[in-house]
Amino acid sequence: MDYIVFHEQALRIVESYADNSHKPVFRPAPASFVVTLPKMDNSAAAVRKGDISREELVMRAIREKGEITRKDVELILGQSKFAAIQLLNKLLAEGVITKIGSARAIKYRLLTE
Repeated sequence: MDYIVFHEQALRIVESYADNSHKPVFRPAPASFVVTLPKMDNSAAAVRKGDISREELVMRAIREKGEITRKDVELILGQSKFAAIQLLNKLLAEGVITKIGSARAIKYRLLTE
């Protein structure tokens, strides 16, 4: 039964990296498996190419979801916690987004909607 559960999870992991240039690595280990997951860079690649700004990526995500967390911003941009906080603070200072909640429950929404 444990093998079936692992197999289903492994398939989901592989599928989630389908459009990514870096793929997960699965290695056998004594009585287990070791899975190495590279950082997903789909959105980050668009930023590096200059196709879209980091701010626009975040605002698009907020429009799609209604609200996002700091962790969402990290994943969208493929960047660190610090970089995500800097960007969110910039958008807050510009009056583009608003902060709702406190501590770990903070979410961000667009002000214009």
